[in-house]
Amino acid sequence: MQVFWGLASCINDHDGRVSLLAGEVSLSLRELITGNESFTFQTEQFVNFITELLEPYSSTTNNEKTFDLLVVNWCVEWIGHVLDLPGDELILLLWRFLKPLLMISGRCGGGEVARLLQKCLRDTKDAFYRHMNVQLDSLLLIAAECVEGAEVAVTRKNALEWMLELLNIATDELVHLIDRVIMAFLLQLGSKDLETRLAAQNVNHRLMQLVALKQDGVKNVPHDAVLKSVASQLTGRGNEESRVAALEWIALILHTDAAVVERGFSETFETVLILLCDQSAHVVHRCIETLCLISGETNFDYFVSRLVDLFHAKADVLLPKAPTIIKQLQLRYQGEDLSQCEKLCLKLSSVLSVHEDRRFLEKVVITLSTMVLTSREFLPLREILSRGVDDERARTTFVGMYQCWRYNTVAALSLCLLSRAYEHAFQLIQFMGSLEMSAATLLQLERLVRLIESPIFAYIRMSLMEPSKCLPLVQTLFSMQLILPQGSPQHSLLYRRLKLIPSLVTLERESQAHSASKKESHIDWNQLLELSREAQQCISDFERRLLLQRLGDTGLP
Repeated sequence: MQVFWGLASCINDHDGRVSLLAGEVSLSLRELITGNESFTFQTEQFVNFITELLEPYSSTTNNEKTFDLLVVNWCVEWIGHVLDLPGDELILLLWRFLKPLLMISGRCGGGEVARLLQKCLRDTKDAFYRHMNVQLDSLLLIAAECVEGAEVAVTRKNALEWMLELLNIATDELVHLIDRVIMAFLLQLGSKDLETRLAAQNVNHRLMQLVALKQDGVKNVPHDAVLKSVASQLTGRGNEESRVAALEWIALILHTDAAVVERGFSETFETVLILLCDQSAHVVHRCIETLCLISGETNFDYFVSRLVDLFHAKADVLLPKAPTIIKQLQLRYQGEDLSQCEKLCLKLSSVLSVHEDRRFLEKVVITLSTMVLTSREFLPLREILSRGVDDERARTTFVGMYQCWRYNTVAALSLCLLSRAYEHAFQLIQFMGSLEMSAATLLQLERLVRLIESPIFAYIRMSLMEPSKCLPLVQTLFSMQLILPQGSPQHSLLYRRLKLIPSLVTLERESQAHSASKKESHIDWNQLLELSREAQQCISDFERRLLLQRLGDTGLP
């Protein structure tokens, strides 16, 4: 090996004659080794030589001062030549010098090093398929190390491609290292370099496919280690793509081995929950999905309780996001048949009603009230409440929500109007009028008046056709008008609406007199009305389900 060291020191000598002679000696030595069958090449010593020679290039940092292109190319040529010799001695020792080759590949920009890496990969496959003792696990770990530490994008891409090929070669032998591989490539899913990002996506897809399909003959996947690996990525440095992928991995593990997630529920849940504070809407969306999946029905109460605690602890960050989060939760928990559309609101009301921070509680109640009144996601809940408190389900929902809504009088008033509890609405507005109201309360009241003119409260406006049957409602609306300042646009809005009441009273009396003397009709109008209701209900159900399906598909409002 002294000859090789001598050639390495002369191949890039400042004296061109020395460099030229070194090249000629190197060619002669190569011919000697190739043509002399009696010559025994010491592969172990050669590997020691190239390992020591390439050691300066094994660094993951880009130190251009130590890079000698001529020496590197000369060494690469010799490695390729030795690989062409009969036997597998060199390829079986590839794990000792793969790292410098990968590191150099990113700094040479392809060429001979890239071709050598492809040749090494082919020879590795061939040796493995011939049942040679190829240390694939060491090669995979080296590639993972290069992915994590290399500063050059090409190096990371090449290392990721090696990881993918090694996994394809010997899935069974490498399945125990999946957690280590995941830690290496997750961050690269958000790489600014397109080729690196695509290579990382290919590795991610291959591994998820492996875990999901559970191929016959493949050893058991270490789900516990994988879960810890992806959870650690969520708590450390990362990017949007890596966090989304980590959340998808948690969902996949839950699907393939739910017991693993159940055993580590507390730790996993808390790790995922804090991601609700992430700036990325996509991450928050996936986070909510994952929380719902791992919580299930068993931990639903715990989930809502911890969510409220986090809202309180991170109010500055999360309260602006609360509508988005709660709307998505509503879509997931109301059930496909909408049989549980009140479930989330009732649980939130139960948890919030005992919260010690009343100021925080009022803020959340205002947010919830606005969502229930206006959001498409809460349409099924509004339909339940609008049945009126005479309906058992609507009454139970109203009472449960009122425990929380009562901490903001305008919110409670809107809940009463929505649930047709007009008598209590009049009691509340009288109570409001007896107090000195803040500007914020007046603004809320003005918003409620605007909502009364919206399609949501169309049934309230139609109820005014028969004022005698809804006197508490008429009194409530008049009281709201009296409370609002006369200069308010909403005062004028209510005034124009309510000035028709005397005319409607007269019309109601005339209608009653007309009904008493009305002749019997030959058409059953009530039956036709019922048919019309059934038809309209079918259309409404279809449109509602289509809307909720679209909201569920998009996920992000």
